Amino acid sequence: PIVNPKVIIKTPSPADTSVSLGKTRLRAVPYFFNVVNLGELIFKWSVNNQALEGANVLELEIAPPIPLNQNLNVRVTAQNLKNDLEFGSKEINLNVK
Repeated sequence: PIVNPKVIIKTPSPADTSVSLGKTRLRAVPYFFNVVNLGELIFKWSVNNQALEGANVLELEIAPPIPLNQNLNVRVTAQNLKNDLEFGSKEINLNVK
């Protein structure tokens, strides 16, 4: 059986999607890609549709004027450098507390 590549987003607390003001580290974990190491993948992140730089780890700075109880839509896409058809993406919503 063939499995499509996928990527998940690991948050500081896997059971909780709330984050606090300050720095938050998010990590993209790819599965089922035909690569030897992470350097063979391109990672593209966005928060509320705004593109951000990042490898498989994104250091997100959450600072005012972001109001508390606001949701942040976080999306990551991982793509094989050698095969444009091999990609996966994940989207989560984080709640600023």
